[in-house]
Amino acid sequence: MTALIRFAPLLALAVVLPVGAADPAKTEPPKTLMVAPGKLLMSDDLNAPLGQDWKTAKGRWDVIDGTIRKGHVCRVLVRPTGLTVQKDAHDKDTEKPMQLDTAAVAIKPGKWHTLVVELRGPDILATLDGKHTVFGSHPGIDLAKTDLGLTVAGEFVSFKGLRVWESAGPQKDWDATKTKLLEAKKAKP
Repeated sequence: MTALIRFAPLLALAVVLPVGAADPAKTEPPKTLMVAPGKLLMSDDLNAPLGQDWKTAKGRWDVIDGTIRKGHVCRVLVRPTGLTVQKDAHDKDTEKPMQLDTAAVAIKPGKWHTLVVELRGPDILATLDGKHTVFGSHPGIDLAKTDLGLTVAGEFVSFKGLRVWESAGPQKDWDATKTKLLEAKKAKP
């Protein structure tokens, strides 16, 4: 299933996106690795029917137990077996999606998780529960972003506590962190 979330072009610089946070009323920025969060641009607890500003790609989205259930440049895939960042195909006839990084981690149903997604230029980084990080970079991601898709395998998914911050620039130690992530990625089988 894919959820499409419409963002203003301002977010072409960076997005920090926690999903399923333990406390949806919390509005302070999450811990990030790549992008320093700036001003809070959007806050939606996702506990009411989707308004006019929302666009869904497929299926029906319902409010159940106070949560919302149910043309990308890139995406984060959350599956029961792990987390993946992917560059999407711009032309489906001549190009295929490209997995940039995957972390094998058991994601158990019925448990809330916090997902932080960071975008900056050609880079995409996602961190699950502050422990599992996937990172990728591709020139095809370095475009203005007006939609962000979160794809989750399974029968259904619940989202709550969506927050979006603009970028205040890179984290001061981002270059060293990026080097460590790339070295860890090379060491993966």
